[in-house]
Amino acid sequence: MLINKDCMEIPWDLRSRIKQLDLSYYVSVVPYSKTTGWEDWGENYSYFKFESVEFPTVQSYSVNNRNAL
Repeated sequence: MLINKDCMEIPWDLRSRIKQLDLSYYVSVVPYSKTTGWEDWGENYSYFKFESVEFPTVQSYSVNNRNAL
């Protein structure tokens, strides 16, 4: 999923900040084995990869507890 200033699926305050800084990211769900820094958490979580559109080597990962969503 592309996240940028035109993305209407994100909260207004976040979209405003993204617009102000002219940021663009790809966000995708990835298997935990493909993450960096979260590998030992296991499969009971949802893992997300954030990748800069302009600089694909700039990546970050996030994890959410599926049971808390």
